[in-house]
Amino acid sequence: MEVNMSVLAGFTISVMIFFLIYMAYRLYLRKQPLLLVTFCLQIFALTIALNTFIADVKTNSEVEVVYIVFGVVIPAFFLCYDYIKMIRKIRDKGVYEGIIEPVVKEKEISKSSAAAERDISPILKEKQVPELVRDLNFNRDEIIKNLKKSLNHAQACIASGDYENAYDIYSLLAKLINNCPGIHFNYGNVCYYRGDYPGAVQGYRKVLDINLQMIEEMKEPGGILPLGKKYGEKQENQKTEEEIRYEEHVVYFNLGNAQYKCGRYENAIESYKKALEINPALDGANENIAKALIALDRKMEAVEYYRKIVENDPNNCYAHYIMGNIYAELKKYGDAEKEYGACIGIDSKFEQAYEALGRILNKAGQYKEAADTFKKYLDIKPGDYKVLYSL
Repeated sequence: MEVNMSVLAGFTISVMIFFLIYMAYRLYLRKQPLLLVTFCLQIFALTIALNTFIADVKTNSEVEVVYIVFGVVIPAFFLCYDYIKMIRKIRDKGVYEGIIEPVVKEKEISKSSAAAERDISPILKEKQVPELVRDLNFNRDEIIKNLKKSLNHAQACIASGDYENAYDIYSLLAKLINNCPGIHFNYGNVCYYRGDYPGAVQGYRKVLDINLQMIEEMKEPGGILPLGKKYGEKQENQKTEEEIRYEEHVVYFNLGNAQYKCGRYENAIESYKKALEINPALDGANENIAKALIALDRKMEAVEYYRKIVENDPNNCYAHYIMGNIYAELKKYGDAEKEYGACIGIDSKFEQAYEALGRILNKAGQYKEAADTFKKYLDIKPGDYKVLYSL
């Protein structure tokens, strides 16, 4: 048993000596204070182990733990760390650079870098603007090709809801191509999707300014279109003044929406009206005007626009429902009852209309009619305790 313990102690001391040599080499390359402390602790642990082994003295477990931890465990940790780091570097670079990476002092790096800079000539001057313009003209087809790629990427971003990347693309294109209405229109839309409503207003107004300029220059031969085309001559795919004017109803509508979101209801109404002047069938504009008027507390004026919606679309039950709400708020219960009735006549499953109608009938003292109406509501939406309480 004593022989076996001596062999074990001798093996342990051999391992400690190996780690001491390894850490000495590591300290030489890395020159770090922490390594010096570790190295001193190793010497301390090895000294205890050697004295114990030579004197053949039996030590207690606490002493054994000390020289095992300081002499074996901690150095083994550094060895494993260096080995793992070496394997990663071999995988990344494909070259073996040693298990221990030496530290290069910052001063040495800065000196070598400065020396290297003194050894090379400075870079040459940039190309001047006229030369760049000539290059752009020469590569016009390539520019158009790359522009299409950017636009397709931007549209894909919009389709996926990635409005930030779409904004980055369109904001750059809007700066580079200042006279393209389509790019500024899409820029306005992207701003709107991002919640940047002032930016959207700016984009849509820019479209209107460009359109006005295009129409004016279209009448004057010699005006220059993007990429060298002339306004005075009919070009392939060039829009007529009528086409440009008609498409502006979309711009005015979106401009109105952006102004509405900014709380500029009067401006929004003006924009919606201009959209309707161009395209009277744009019911969305009538509805948005009505909503803007409600926001301005001009409710009876809003009713007029809902009437126009109903004239264009007699089956629009929602317009009747909103008019009923307005009349009910103004305590015109007879008119409200009529509108709610019209709404239910179009859509017998419109539950909100039943509830609203029941409440105004109840206020008017028509309790039996109100109860019957609430029952019809509960047939559609059973278990609504709020309405059950009204019964």
